Amino acid sequence: DRVGGGTTAMFNHRCFAKQRRECANHKILHHLAFGSRSYNPVIAAGANRGTRTCIGPIEPPHLVDPYAMSNLVSKYLRWSPSTQTIEMFDNQITLLRKKLYDPVRDWAMEQTLKQADVVIAVNDAAASLLAETVDASKIETAHYGVDASRFTPGDPARSRDIVAVGTLIPRKGFQELLRAWPSVSSNHPDSQLHIIGTGPI
Repeated sequence: DRVGGGTTAMFNHRCFAKQRRECANHKILHHLAFGSRSYNPVIAAGANRGTRTCIGPIEPPHLVDPYAMSNLVSKYLRWSPSTQTIEMFDNQITLLRKKLYDPVRDWAMEQTLKQADVVIAVNDAAASLLAETVDASKIETAHYGVDASRFTPGDPARSRDIVAVGTLIPRKGFQELLRAWPSVSSNHPDSQLHIIGTGPI
């Protein structure tokens, strides 16, 4: 709210500009919500020198559903492309992104991570991927926690229930889980599927 900005790009620009101006006035700089191929231009440029820098928590990369682009097109252009158009467009965009955008973004992410004092991964898979870019001695793993006063593990041998938790958006793969479930339930009739979350799907 203090930074302002009418669009995400404007907001990010003003955040980074404010960060660059005020970085030297703080003992710790913590960049939260650092996703796959994210970067911070202030940290990447070394403007954080002299300020202890922490990045994370960082999750492993997600598979981006090609239909996510279709949803954006439908929302802003009020046009619903066909399945063939979506797949063709996604293939072309993927090729263009891999050639032009990804190398620049990967370099910026690498520079950002190398300037950090500590990088926090949410699980071992994320830590392993990060170790390909940054010194492993900088990586700390902080697993997502659970309130043990409310949730206690049961006996796995007595239950075949499946619980899926997450934001209900296409790239999380809940559709694939629902499509696969009839096969699971036919082999294990006593099993139940519980999906927990909120979102558009």
